[in-house]
Amino acid sequence: MVRIFLSIILSFSFLLAVDESDHLKVGLVLSGGGAKGFTHAGVLKVLDSLNIHVDYIAATSFGAIVGSLYAIGKTGHELEKMGAVTNWEGVLSDLPPRNRLPYFRKKESGKYQLKFGLDGVKPVTPTGFVQGQTALMELSQWYHGFEQVNDFTQFPIPFKCVAMDLITGNQVVIDSGSLTRAVRASLSIPTIFAPVEWGDSLLIDGGVINNLPVDIVKEMGADIVIAVNVSSQNKKSSQIKNIINVLEQSISVHEYKLEYENEAIADLVIRPDLTGFYSSDFANDKFLPMVARGYAAGVLAAEELKKIRDIVGVQSSHNKILTIVNNPKISFIDIKGHDKLSFKFLYRLIGYEPGDIFNSQELESRINDIYSLGYFNTIFYEIELNDDKTVNLSILISEKPMREFNTGLRWDNRFGFVGAINIRINSTLIPGLVIEEHAQFAGLRKNVLQIYYPSRTLDFPLYPFIRSYYDKYDIFLQSNLNVKELPYSFESNGFGIGLGLLLKNYWTTEVEIRADDIKFEENYHDDIEDLAFPWQKNIYSKYSLHLDTIDDVLLPTKGIIVSIKHENSQMNARNESDEYSWYSIFVENYSTWNDHTLSISSFYQDGSESTPLFRRTIYGGNNLLTGFKENQLNGFNTAIAHIEYRYKYKKDIFFRLLASNIFFNKFTDDDISIHKNIWGYGLGATLTSPIGPLEFVWSIGPEALSNPGKNIFLYSFNAGYKF
Repeated sequence: MVRIFLSIILSFSFLLAVDESDHLKVGLVLSGGGAKGFTHAGVLKVLDSLNIHVDYIAATSFGAIVGSLYAIGKTGHELEKMGAVTNWEGVLSDLPPRNRLPYFRKKESGKYQLKFGLDGVKPVTPTGFVQGQTALMELSQWYHGFEQVNDFTQFPIPFKCVAMDLITGNQVVIDSGSLTRAVRASLSIPTIFAPVEWGDSLLIDGGVINNLPVDIVKEMGADIVIAVNVSSQNKKSSQIKNIINVLEQSISVHEYKLEYENEAIADLVIRPDLTGFYSSDFANDKFLPMVARGYAAGVLAAEELKKIRDIVGVQSSHNKILTIVNNPKISFIDIKGHDKLSFKFLYRLIGYEPGDIFNSQELESRINDIYSLGYFNTIFYEIELNDDKTVNLSILISEKPMREFNTGLRWDNRFGFVGAINIRINSTLIPGLVIEEHAQFAGLRKNVLQIYYPSRTLDFPLYPFIRSYYDKYDIFLQSNLNVKELPYSFESNGFGIGLGLLLKNYWTTEVEIRADDIKFEENYHDDIEDLAFPWQKNIYSKYSLHLDTIDDVLLPTKGIIVSIKHENSQMNARNESDEYSWYSIFVENYSTWNDHTLSISSFYQDGSESTPLFRRTIYGGNNLLTGFKENQLNGFNTAIAHIEYRYKYKKDIFFRLLASNIFFNKFTDDDISIHKNIWGYGLGATLTSPIGPLEFVWSIGPEALSNPGKNIFLYSFNAGYKF
């Protein structure tokens, strides 16, 4: 009934204006609605198929993304193709791709649930869960060729987007400046995206104040308005059931009155059926279904759209912009927003000088590398075209605090609950110097304080370091005589000094001289193994090499890890423990096709028989020793292989098949003590969660290496990030 009423009103208004049809202008309005803005692309496909000529576009929030791309000449079909290949969850993250991270930042990824800056000793909470760097760079790539256009009325279709000034509460209509920053400001969903500084204003999502800006497009000159509204309608109390519902309602409730008024003055309102979809559905598998809903809504409105076309007529294509200059020279470079980092340092990072040729794709690649250093909340650029066809380049940065505080919590099958605190201080005493404290507590007590000096840009290969260590935890060793587990307490204080070598951003090697005081106590007063000892000093050299190319720490899908370690106490030092030499090699490789991931790993260690037992004990867990108890494997000559198949059942649900094989393990200097070709098998499930993966594994394996013929079932549970 409503559609028939709108059709009658629309037809009547057209009849009154038919003599002025040559002058009628069509305005398109695209609302905000979070991820439901995907739907706009489907409606635009229908407009294109019907040859509906649009003269003006006004949009808000996610509608501003779609509207701006349409305004610069993209078709609905092109928008559908672009959106289908975009990693939307990645866009909503501040993390650069892991393969772009320098090694020191890469090794810290995937460890902590909470991260804060520090002002002195006071935590500084962010202004949004997402600062928006990835979104800025993604938008910039879409707008290539339009960076030089500062007046949005020069686009093939004149365009405006809406934001709200958080300081004054006023509506801000953006029609000039950087298109990338304008759209980023319009979609700054409160608490999700950090606000955007714009002159003296601090801009947030325009949906808070004017989610369907029909009034704006009419002010632009539109005679006929087509509005697409994908926002949530006002909810009843019974419909507000979770935090997403609360967020949607809190954002939209204040602007419902204006939205209804704007719908009333639009000539045609298209409201797609989005039952079952939410504004938070930023996932690739949701994109095409929502586009399909938009297309279906456009088809339902086809008759009304045809009437608009018949009155307006089929117009010629829009004029292209004439102000673009290919390969312009840079006339002037300015850097704004820096405080702790010097202009000279930032200027050297950017790598451009006046007179150089500006290349947006090259600059964006540099910015991605610079952002990965970890100094910035955001770093972006704007350009201004001069009359002489040169450009002024402005680099806009928002610095992170030079002090960071990170914390996390995990449960693992070996230690139970373990908490972690990490404090990192950058460039406080000397530019580039890093002081870092990492402490673990509860089921495991561990502390590492390190001071190291990489280059500020992390591109100089050598770095010196000093470290202090403290460890205390329990070890349950398998008796060589029976299946009994023998409890020991391990405690160590140590100090090391060394030199590291970085090779690109994915591997490092270190040489260290380390001195430890170690105590190894038995806790059961029946030390038939005679392994315990009081405090002993041990000075030894340590060599390590680490290669890391995996794409994700928590759920890797591709890449390789190689870890080689060597210790040697056969030095001209007065040690209180037996001299030994020991090394280990661990290799793990991941490959993925579609929803299937295969990982293959192997471990080998070899050393003198005098190698301390706590050093040669292997704690592989289900990632290396599926089906084996955590503490039962120790030896000075060991080889293990592990294979795992993981199937992605749904976005957050994975199933796993695991198998481990001990090729051989020698734990005393006689042939009788060699265990060979012992298998363990497992079946698991992994669920992703805000606190990290939840891993469940059911496995079967030998009761003990001393009794490999008898199998037992084991169950393990691990949760949280990996630190």
